[in-house]
Amino acid sequence: MYRKSSVLDDDGPHLAGMGHARRFVRDHGENVRHYWSWRKWLIWDGRRCRLDNNGEADACAKAPVTGMYTEAMAQVKDCDFSQTT
Repeated sequence: MYRKSSVLDDDGPHLAGMGHARRFVRDHGENVRHYWSWRKWLIWDGRRCRLDNNGEADACAKAPVTGMYTEAMAQVKDCDFSQTT
């Protein structure tokens, strides 16, 4: 197994690329790897790593975005916009 890097160290919310990278590693880091020299994603299927030929890694990367929108909408609901200038 690999050693989890400092990318998972949380020092507050990151709302741009680094935050997305941290969420990706947190949620999928044990099962998804990018093999740089092949420029391919590998998916762990429980027994072995296989090439990602059907876009699973992309789907894993896109999934947190929906969660971010849901989280943002929940925060907006709690805001009182009547006091803004």
